[in-house]
This record gives sequence, structure tokens and C-alpha cells, in this order.
Amino acid sequence: MTTHGGYTDNAFIRSSILELTESDITLIPLPMFHMFAVSTLLNFITVGGTVIIMERFETEEVLDLLHENRITFFTGVPTMYSYLLSHPKIDQYDLGSIRICIIAGGNVNY
Repeated sequence: MTTHGGYTDNAFIRSSILELTESDITLIPLPMFHMFAVSTLLNFITVGGTVIIMERFETEEVLDLLHENRITFFTGVPTMYSYLLSHPKIDQYDLGSIRICIIAGGNVNY
């Protein structure tokens, strides 16, 4: 079993490697009972960044939030990325603020 200290150490190390700062903004469309979401949250707590947590993944809402909030860090599973990239209006969103995307939870076939 992973200890509290293990989660804390991981958050500090990962946020350092990713060069996260307090000016970074993340959107978490993942379920908060899963470690992928929790680790993202912990990374941002360690640097004092902004966290926006969604109740559930909705493709167009994610695109709206990415655009409107100038998200810099995004995490998701392959299916989420597939839905986002195949959305018919994706070209209408300015996603240029995103500097880091992390994908986990399955194979990536693009």
C-alpha cells in the first residue's frame, strides 16, 4: 500500500519534472475516485496552481473550458482524447495555451 508520504513525494517530484508553476491551470474531467485524477490534483496543490474539476466528461464542455480558461495542463484517457479530436467544431477553439497533455488508462492508437 502506498503511504501518504509516497503520494506527497510523487506530487512534488512530478510537478518539478513537468515544471508546473502557480500560473498553470488544469482541467480534471476524470472521476475523483481514481488515482489519475487525484495525482493531478496533488501536483497542482504542491505548486499552488489553479484546478477546475468537472463532475463528468462532456466533450463540448471540456472544449469550452479548455478555451475559456486558457488551460495549460490536461489529463485524460484515450477515449476522451478521441472524442475531443474528432469533435466537428474543434477548429473553432483556441487550444494554444495547452503546454502539457498526459494520457493514461489505455492504448493510444492515432
